[in-house]
Amino acid sequence: MERKRGAVYPEDITVNRKISVSDISVTEGDAGTTNAVLTITIDYPSTRTILVQYNTGDDTATVGSDYTFTNGTVTFAPGETSKTVSVPIFGDTLDEGNETFMLLLHTVSGAVIVKDTGVGTIVDDDTGKGAVWDRAVWDGTDVFL
Repeated sequence: MERKRGAVYPEDITVNRKISVSDISVTEGDAGTTNAVLTITIDYPSTRTILVQYNTGDDTATVGSDYTFTNGTVTFAPGETSKTVSVPIFGDTLDEGNETFMLLLHTVSGAVIVKDTGVGTIVDDDTGKGAVWDRAVWDGTDVFL
């Protein structure tokens, strides 16, 4: 098909491309790292390259002790509709309950962001593993025996 100069074609209307990021749950484990893999998607393919920047942020999880700070740019080549971002999660044996961090999308070119925050839930698998001090006996005062 021959394109007419100045005409607007559907594949050229970049604001119609909508980007969103998924939520994810991952079990932390007792040691090492496990990746939380969040998916960034575009609602339908584009004929142009689309870029979106991202970074992680604390919610109830803490960068450095629960997960690794992650940032960068995702590039969607023409025709691509899905990309993933891996966030390393640190395993531990602390009974601390589930914690969450965020993957924040920002600074997009070639589309609009419709869901800018993906929530990563770090599922605590240490429930019932008491700490050593849990075995102390309380004498009714401020002294543990």
